[in-house]
Amino acid sequence: DLSLVGFDDIPIASHNRIALTTIAQPMQALAGRAVDAAIDSVMESTLNHEKVVMFTPGLIVRSSTSRPAEAAPSTKF
Repeated sequence: DLSLVGFDDIPIASHNRIALTTIAQPMQALAGRAVDAAIDSVMESTLNHEKVVMFTPGLIVRSSTSRPAEAAPSTKF
């Protein structure tokens, strides 16, 4: 058995015959932070900022993944 996971939750991921489980990025939050950073750079007249900003991605479970099948019992000789 095989499970498959994509990244970025592109629109086609949910429209395939087997809908793709995916990691979704918070695009509005990312875009908003990018705009804020650009405005801050212009207002402060400096380009030497280094900030780490972390966003929490989401997991969208669709039909391309499932729990692992039960392992066959081991045979002891």
